[in-house]
Amino acid sequence: MTEASEGLYTSLFSQLRNKRIGIYGLGREGRSSLEFLLRHKDLISPAAILCADDQKPAMEGELALQLKDPLVSTCFEEQSRRVFIESDLVLISPGIAVLDQETEVRDGYFRFADWPETAVTSQMDLFLRHAPGHLIGVTGTKGKSTTATVLSALLNAAGCRTNLAGNIGVPIWDVWAEMSSDSYAAIELSSHQLQYCLGAPEIFAITNFYPEHLDHYHSYEAYLNAKLNGLRFCRRPEAAGPRNSREPVFVLNLMDDEVVSWALPLLEKVRPRVITVQKGTKKREIGMAVWKQLSVEDDRLFDLQQQEETLLDLSENVHLLGKHLRYDAALAAACVIAAGLPQEQLGEGLSQFIGLPHRTEKIGVFHGIEFYNDSIATIPQAALLAIEALGERVKTIIVGGMSRGLEFDEFVRELLESSLQTVICLPETGTEIRDLLVRYGAEAKGIKIFMAPAMEEAVRLAYANTPEGSICLLSPAASSYNIYKNFEERGDHFRKAVVNYGTGDADQLVLGSR
Repeated sequence: MTEASEGLYTSLFSQLRNKRIGIYGLGREGRSSLEFLLRHKDLISPAAILCADDQKPAMEGELALQLKDPLVSTCFEEQSRRVFIESDLVLISPGIAVLDQETEVRDGYFRFADWPETAVTSQMDLFLRHAPGHLIGVTGTKGKSTTATVLSALLNAAGCRTNLAGNIGVPIWDVWAEMSSDSYAAIELSSHQLQYCLGAPEIFAITNFYPEHLDHYHSYEAYLNAKLNGLRFCRRPEAAGPRNSREPVFVLNLMDDEVVSWALPLLEKVRPRVITVQKGTKKREIGMAVWKQLSVEDDRLFDLQQQEETLLDLSENVHLLGKHLRYDAALAAACVIAAGLPQEQLGEGLSQFIGLPHRTEKIGVFHGIEFYNDSIATIPQAALLAIEALGERVKTIIVGGMSRGLEFDEFVRELLESSLQTVICLPETGTEIRDLLVRYGAEAKGIKIFMAPAMEEAVRLAYANTPEGSICLLSPAASSYNIYKNFEERGDHFRKAVVNYGTGDADQLVLGSR
């Protein structure tokens, strides 16, 4: 085990050996980092491990035992920034915002102005630099989980040994031991994971750009620039690691104009090989050489050079509800093609995709009402796409969540043009959405508006006010953190409430006439 570990992690261990290593943030990824460092401490020989967090975590279970290791010390709450003073290298966990520091790239790492001698990195950065195998990364505001999961299914169908990890819920170091020179990793990348990355995937795709996480960044531009690190640094020596003989490939999504406008200037600078995915049969020129040009039309993915040949029928999988999810699948297929893998198994791979929870997920039919959980919709654009995907049978929508400075005017105008009959609003943003609905004349259009203090009340109102044969959709258009740990917890709560009320006494469900 020791010899195998040393061979697999040789270059990583050389970066970490004898250093004072800080871990900032003890969430899922931070705990994974701590477990890894302690498991390999005899080979790494760290001078010290300092764990920091802006909140003191519960001292229980495995974490409590790990924090008692003689190598480990802690600094929590108002002392957390000591991690930059007392460490040579700090692994920042996703979601840790350091907004009061200017950054620069020097000597192969990001560095903060107040602690210029401390190297700032992350699990993802070091994985992209040092892990073996073929690394394919997917980012974007929405759709990255679907794209990465479809990509994993397509790679498996092509006969590749594949790991799906990253922002999908699996810390990237947790799959490192399963990697080899000929294996593949389908990696979902959040902006937080890319923020301090100089490493880059071998193949990189961006699904779309919308305003989100504006509480974590100084501006929308800063948020986009974090995501663009996967392209910006693809030619740096740190980026390629054991893949330095391979040409980086960027999958340019021509179906999203904002991705195009932000990516093109970088493409001119770093010049990776480019494969484009567009809509329609007329070739779209981007002002630079393109390796391959793919297109989607009538749910069919094809090469623009051979338009008569269908590479993938995107309509065959019933879990790809709506054109946005089918475009995600097209980007995943483009990544497989970019890797030079056989295309004959694309259809088989797509058939293996079984959908993801909380993404237009059908919960079931209760009292004649079809319920869908789209808790992943944390921005207005995502909620509108869910309504479009499910069609005119959507008569009730549940919206609202944590306020992060997003604009809802256009969202409300779009709601008023839909087939909705009832809008149920949850705190905090539900209040703003309700006020806009009233201002823009929702009640004159016959749309009922309700405020619900919590999810149970929202579900009761949905049962009472949704016509039989139609759809009730949870698609909040806002983050969940005002009430829930994450969007998954919110979706699970919705599902539980729907099932509980749907299988209970119908007389207890009626709050008004239907």
